[in-house]
Amino acid sequence: SNNPYQITDSYGLQGIGTSADMLTKSYTLANDISASGTANWNSGAGFKPIGTSSGGTPNAADTVAFTGSLDGQNHVIDGLTINRGSESYVGLFGYAGSGSSFSNLGLTHLNVTGGSYHTGGLAAYSYATLSNVYASGTVTGSHANSSWYVGGLLGTNNGGSIDNSHFTGSVVASGGYTYSYFGGLAGYSTGAISNSYADVTLSADGTSNLSVHDFGGLAGYQEGNISNSHTSITMTNFTTSQTDVGGIYLGGLAGYMKNGAISNSYVEGNIQLFHTHTNDNASYIGGLVGGSQNISSISDSHFSGNLLGTETIGGLVGSASSSSISNSYSTGAITDRSGYVGGLVGAQSSGSGSIGNSYSTATISSGYY
Repeated sequence: SNNPYQITDSYGLQGIGTSADMLTKSYTLANDISASGTANWNSGAGFKPIGTSSGGTPNAADTVAFTGSLDGQNHVIDGLTINRGSESYVGLFGYAGSGSSFSNLGLTHLNVTGGSYHTGGLAAYSYATLSNVYASGTVTGSHANSSWYVGGLLGTNNGGSIDNSHFTGSVVASGGYTYSYFGGLAGYSTGAISNSYADVTLSADGTSNLSVHDFGGLAGYQEGNISNSHTSITMTNFTTSQTDVGGIYLGGLAGYMKNGAISNSYVEGNIQLFHTHTNDNASYIGGLVGGSQNISSISDSHFSGNLLGTETIGGLVGSASSSSISNSYSTGAITDRSGYVGGLVGAQSSGSGSIGNSYSTATISSGYY
């Protein structure tokens, strides 16, 4: 770590994954790297992810992980292309193991497509800590059946902290009928997020009878604190040809959040991830969080924008459990079809949580069909 390898081009970057020994080393970028040529590598499949896992759940038997570090020294990797819709664990790094870290790094004009499980612009499955890392472009989970764990930076964040990092661009679900855990920074995250943001469009399309759950501006599923962070978010409609669309747990910061707190964070945008067909259903939608379990507190936070769904919709939280809300507010418009809708909370478990020094000026209406 005191004498890291210096990477100067995309070939050197690919070389990190050429042996198990290389996966343990420390690296820096010596300069900005143009990776636009990777679009033509491997018969169009593009860059090969660094660090691999062949199983649905990584373990020592099937994993060759990256356990080193990459310090970009404030340089960027531009134009990285990965087109591996039939594969899982797709990203610049396929699997970043315990002890790995990424810092001071930019990934611009990304175009990354993965298959069933774990797709991320930086890493598909990660234990790494992230500090001052950002990405822009498009990350897509595409499979004929289903795609899970897709994020602008990380597909799955297994306990690593994300600090002072951001994603700008689109996270796309395409080609199938079930999509789970999609987020601007991470699809599924069990680590703290701080001083970070996403300016993201989340969209979904595919076959009929589509089902989506756990879609969020920062994380589709979040376990751990969110602080000093924000999103500018658009959750777009399915194409007009789709019917019988179902959605659950859609949120501006997190689709579903468990065991954490939200502080000094906000969301601006529109959440409407379905069309207005008679049989469509989208429930548990919140300006900050769609569904929650044991969020200890939401403080000094707000939502401004528009929410559209079927039921259990709140300007801050769709469904709240054991949560105290303070010094927070929502503005904009909330539209639902049936019931359980509130300017701050759609539904709160009996006898749990509290609301203080908070307000909503949201316009609430129903019956949009």
